[in-house]
Amino acid sequence: MELYQKFQVVQFIVILATCLVGLRLLWEGKSPEKTYILPFCIIDLVVTGITVYTYYFYKFHFNLTILVVLFSWVEIFFISYYINDVIGEKKELFIPISLSLFSPIISKLLLEDYHLLPMVTSCIYITICSFKYIKWIFNKDSDVRLKETRHYWIVLGIMLCYTTSIPYWISDLFLQRSFADMYHHLSRAFFIYFVCLNVIMHLFFIKAFLWKVQLAQSYSGQSHLH
Repeated sequence: MELYQKFQVVQFIVILATCLVGLRLLWEGKSPEKTYILPFCIIDLVVTGITVYTYYFYKFHFNLTILVVLFSWVEIFFISYYINDVIGEKKELFIPISLSLFSPIISKLLLEDYHLLPMVTSCIYITICSFKYIKWIFNKDSDVRLKETRHYWIVLGIMLCYTTSIPYWISDLFLQRSFADMYHHLSRAFFIYFVCLNVIMHLFFIKAFLWKVQLAQSYSGQSHLH
């Protein structure tokens, strides 16, 4: 088993743990985490499981490029809607739908690959949404301690993963097209870097799910259990 394959298995185990913890602690009651983050984690688990199975056994012939594109749609909608729910902004339809529909088409026309541009654009869009959360933190008048809220740890994990993934996808795009020989040697190292970012994000999710129920200020300015 090669090193990058071992990292994939670790990633699957961590995502599985995230889903189990989330199902155990978020199932009762209503929260943005249950509505958006938990389904996102479950879909991530399925996608990772299919990828691992395909790489290991080569028995399930599935177009992984299509899977990546579909998952980029999940990222765009679930994560952006979660952040909008937390900060109290209206959930957008035009930008997520436009990115989901047009980025694969443009990617195929310009780059001869469906998934490269969607992954870059989804990371950039989620990063923009994360900075909207930061702006909301600085603008809101509240004495709530952010480290005692779930959304703080979840968005922090999202930022660490998606913001620092932008160089990965850009380099992946650039090297694959311009330096094919170099890309062949570096691609697995880059992939391990990407997997580590995803693992870190899910560890932050676990921390958020395990956090004791705190009295936190909602986006409407009223207090609720979060």
